[in-house]
Amino acid sequence: MAITSAGSVRIQKPEDVSASLMMNRFRDWLDANKIEPTLFKSGLLTNGETIFELSFGSEGDAALFNSQFG
Repeated sequence: MAITSAGSVRIQKPEDVSASLMMNRFRDWLDANKIEPTLFKSGLLTNGETIFELSFGSEGDAALFNSQFG
């Protein structure tokens, strides 16, 4: 999706990908780039879609993550 505030990114899970696969992709990418989010949470929208919200210590890290998954 997009950067929602300074250092935070909200990603909507595609319908054809499981939540666990998405989280594994996030973790693999974060580890490879040596980036640690300060917050990692998931939730459901009112329409039942899954979203992930990650916060980072810098806007640069958030922008880099968003460019890969946003």
